[in-house]
Amino acid sequence: MSKKILLTNTSFYPNVGGVENSLRSLTDEYRKQGHEVTVVTSNNGKLPKKETQFGADVYRYRHIPLFGYLFSMFFLFFKLKVSNYDLVISRHFSTTFVLLFLCKKKVKYIVPGVYKYQNKGLKRNFIGNLKYFINCSLESYVLKNTPEVFVFSGTMEAQVNEFRKLGVKRIFPGVDSKRFHKLNPVDKELIKRSEGLPLDKQIIFTIGRHVDVKNFSLAIDSLRHLNENIVLLLVGAGPLTASLKKQVSELKVEHRVIFKNSTPTPEKYFKIADAFLLTSTYEPFGQVLLEATASSLPVIALDSSNKGVQTATKEIYNGFYSLVYFSKSLKSEEFSRTIEDALESDLKKIHLDLFIERYSWANIASKLLP
Repeated sequence: MSKKILLTNTSFYPNVGGVENSLRSLTDEYRKQGHEVTVVTSNNGKLPKKETQFGADVYRYRHIPLFGYLFSMFFLFFKLKVSNYDLVISRHFSTTFVLLFLCKKKVKYIVPGVYKYQNKGLKRNFIGNLKYFINCSLESYVLKNTPEVFVFSGTMEAQVNEFRKLGVKRIFPGVDSKRFHKLNPVDKELIKRSEGLPLDKQIIFTIGRHVDVKNFSLAIDSLRHLNENIVLLLVGAGPLTASLKKQVSELKVEHRVIFKNSTPTPEKYFKIADAFLLTSTYEPFGQVLLEATASSLPVIALDSSNKGVQTATKEIYNGFYSLVYFSKSLKSEEFSRTIEDALESDLKKIHLDLFIERYSWANIASKLLP
């Protein structure tokens, strides 16, 4: 029987990221199952109020500064009569906060990460501290009052348990294997040529917003210890972009670092890379890990036993450790040695197949249905 499903987050396609990709995949999966899907997100100041994407109706509220977007969001949810939907899935604490006043019993919150830990870097001035305090307060209310809260990892569950002890459910997320998969050499070369990427170099690749916790400076610094035949592809943008480019210049590795802006089609970069780097010091899950492994890339990450590193990487690859390589140190010398080990090894196909089977969007979509 067809159901009405509402998916919501503060951003959606053409914006990209782990959360945005998860909603896109859930949209595809529910549409495939014959359900009616609506997406509510922000207009980011310029996107159309309504359009159709991936077979779903996408509605956008106005992004008004100083928390005015909460009121804009409320009126849009009210207009759409969200209480009439059979299933409401939210992926941000602010959208969940508003939904609790309109359809508390129906909303299911899939936690993307805990703001308290993700955004400590904001606490640098009065405005930053105020924003951090208000958002942490909203998040605390949401985590304590939402009937059904879902997490993707034990790391995230432990952090959510600071706010609530009961009612936290663990689920596996998914990866879209139609978008993220290994490419044949001919097509791989075509993409490299179209993107202006070197054909005769090994490409280590990372992607994400340029912020402190992503720790991209480690990837850049690692080039000092790696063979000249290895280049770094860094996809994304953010407040630290200028700082990262300055680091590249100071290390005189401009010829070995390729910056690319955020893209709605990140899969093309996964397909042409030789290895994927997760340099994050905080990553409560990491959708990019699933996308990298689905693309048959070895993953190089920081071991969570390192002080100051909170990631779910070990949990994600539990039983599949042949697919990931851990750096025992946050120093670039050790991280670069781990990269070299990964580039010289082959991934076990049986582990790749079992990994993809575990992380299927069909599984999560079915478990979330009422």
